[in-house]
Amino acid sequence: MPRKKTIQPAPTKIIETDDLTIEIRDKDTREIGPGMDKKFNANELDWQILTGLVDMYLSDDRKQRKLAIQLLESKRGVSKLARKLEEWGCGDLSERALRGHAKKIREQWWNLMLAKVTADQKGLKS
Repeated sequence: MPRKKTIQPAPTKIIETDDLTIEIRDKDTREIGPGMDKKFNANELDWQILTGLVDMYLSDDRKQRKLAIQLLESKRGVSKLARKLEEWGCGDLSERALRGHAKKIREQWWNLMLAKVTADQKGLKS
């Protein structure tokens, strides 16, 4: 007997433009499917780490700020960030997985910086 078809929960909010549809989801409305829990947990871990690094970047402590800049913006930052994640004890992850997380975190950082620059150019508050 075939199993019941999975019914996806509706997103929290949908934003539509001419050529783009953005679905806003949270932990209660995330997509259901094979491997989606691991993907969600990995993204959640990336955002938690990035939030901590942004806090370090905005810190008044010069050492913290310098470390955040080195980890997020230097050319060899991926390997440095992966080593730092291991030092901080971010789960039982392999070196390859840590490097993958580091790459994604740095990509998210550059996307945030690009959004900030774009907002600044348009005269919006960031």
